[in-house]
Amino acid sequence: MGFSRFFFLFLLIITSYLFIDFPAAKMILHGFSVLILFSFFYTRIIKKGLKVERVSKDYRTFSGINEEILLLVKNNSFLPIHALQIEDYADLSISTSQGCSSLIFVPPDKEERFDYNVMGRKRGRFKIGPTRIKFNDFLGLFSFHYEENTERELIVFPNICRISNISYKSIQPLGAIKNRVPIFEDPSTITGLREYQEGDEIKRINWKISAKHSKFMITTLQHSISSSSLILVNLFDGEFDFRLKDYYTEQAIEICASLLSELFFMKQRMGVGINCRKNRKDMVFLSQIERGENHYINLLTELALIESTPQIPFRGVFEELRTIQWGVSLFIITARLDEVSLDKLIGLQRTGHTVTIINYGPEIRKDLSLWNIGFQSFYADISDNVISIIRL
Repeated sequence: MGFSRFFFLFLLIITSYLFIDFPAAKMILHGFSVLILFSFFYTRIIKKGLKVERVSKDYRTFSGINEEILLLVKNNSFLPIHALQIEDYADLSISTSQGCSSLIFVPPDKEERFDYNVMGRKRGRFKIGPTRIKFNDFLGLFSFHYEENTERELIVFPNICRISNISYKSIQPLGAIKNRVPIFEDPSTITGLREYQEGDEIKRINWKISAKHSKFMITTLQHSISSSSLILVNLFDGEFDFRLKDYYTEQAIEICASLLSELFFMKQRMGVGINCRKNRKDMVFLSQIERGENHYINLLTELALIESTPQIPFRGVFEELRTIQWGVSLFIITARLDEVSLDKLIGLQRTGHTVTIINYGPEIRKDLSLWNIGFQSFYADISDNVISIIRL
């Protein structure tokens, strides 16, 4: 209720007071006047001292995982807020209703939490906020309502699947990935001891242990490789002349995100190159090859926001590749492979890079079986949140 209505009500009470000659009635008017004055100023004091803010500056979550949205309601006045209605907007793609509301009590000089859960059903960027505030005084005479600018974005990452039967091929030694080739022995990782056999190198003898057992003992080492990896994903619309294009686009992004997750947990350096569309702009996204949680989260964020491109073919990714560190493993996620891109990959292989082709789509492409030229070639079959890697 605004000031003009308050003035009219107060004028009505004064007029009644002047024309009524009953003492009891005047006492009632006195009391009612005091209540109206208190209610008017109480509403104004509450509005001035009320502050609503969102705790987190941004939200990131994985598909299918609940994320808590938290608002803090602060009452900086010396009076309690007896009933405050809060309604927070949330995109229907992440919430069962477009507005989540609650009625809360806030003591003087205190703060209260208002929280609810959302869940990302699909990857992308979604809007949270603004927040609507409604308040009525205890007499129901005065009120206020306004909209607080608490808008934030929720980024939902692509679905992460477990990858089975994948083979990491690399020529970078001294890493965390086990390998059977003896040339990749890691001198810092000892796996055990065995008795000396004819042909073993003398420098491998563990002299302290040999003296203790009165026979020559050899230290055995772990064979391991490091797999700094660059994942190249083909999202050119021209490759999707089959049905369910959007479904298989999502599948390609899920394979990339799952492979990044595998490399992250193995503490490997990784990067991504994709021909895509982001924010309605066709582009080639090419990241640095780094390791660490921040880098991993940034890559997943990019994967959450991209779409297939109608303008840039896969060979456009190779045109953006300037220099790659020697020995970086290349993972190619594609439904098809044109001759120009294949020639580029052969050239990269000759300069010291291992190449792994991961085919996806409604059909297994036999022409992508390139073992004869040294490319690992697989088909990715996704079922029950597991990506099965099948040799082509």
